[in-house]
Amino acid sequence: MISDTIKAVKDAEAKAAEFVAHARQQASDIQKGSETDCENIIKEAQSSAKMFYDQMMEAAKAAGEETLAQAAQETLKETDALRALAGEKEAAAIDSIIAGLL
Repeated sequence: MISDTIKAVKDAEAKAAEFVAHARQQASDIQKGSETDCENIIKEAQSSAKMFYDQMMEAAKAAGEETLAQAAQETLKETDALRALAGEKEAAAIDSIIAGLL
């Protein structure tokens, strides 16, 4: 009877050690899986951030080009207006000089 009890205790200790070893292996596997998941999440976040950055830079570039095109058009209009005004003043100056000579 005592030997049966001792055997039962030893069997229980062996099973407990086996359960602990199995639990440690599961914990290690979970940790490795979590590390892999974290690495994948980081890679996805970096990829998403790069795509967002690229989209924002493209939008900013398009907006900048539009602003430059509008500024160029305004500059051309102002240049044309100044040339027309200069032409009018030149004609008036010539008329004034001719009238003064006559």
